[in-house]
Amino acid sequence: MRRQEKTSKKQQIISEYLNGDSTFEELGIRYCVPWRTIQTWVRKHRNQQEICLQTGDKDTPAVEDLKLRILVLEEALKVVQEQTGVDFLKKTGAR
Repeated sequence: MRRQEKTSKKQQIISEYLNGDSTFEELGIRYCVPWRTIQTWVRKHRNQQEICLQTGDKDTPAVEDLKLRILVLEEALKVVQEQTGVDFLKKTGAR
């Protein structure tokens, strides 16, 4: 299955859930996708909408997905830095 087909299938599943037509479990059975995966997709979609409302952005879903990934990675990096005490963003090399 091509990436574009996967994305459209994912969007269709998210839309069906948000319209209140089906539960996570029903959609999982219908589309052969674990219900927890669908739950994660819906959560990410809602987070993206909130970010867009707060910032006033009108980005495409792909750009919004990338922004969300960046936020998650930045938070993960902060946690690792706190736990290890190593500054991973600090540039190293010759002065």
